[in-house]
Amino acid sequence: MRRETLAAERLRSIADILRLPNGGRLQRAADLLDEHAPFDADFDPAALVDAILG
Repeated sequence: MRRETLAAERLRSIADILRLPNGGRLQRAADLLDEHAPFDADFDPAALVDAILG
């Protein structure tokens, strides 16, 4: 499994636990991480993955 996919799954779990609305910022970030080349991300995908997975 790609690190980005694992990080995306964790973000979705966090959003579910916090009962955040669908389509919110965390879920959008997770969707972008699942893309192979998220060029339109307004954040650094590699830094987010590192922050989530260590």
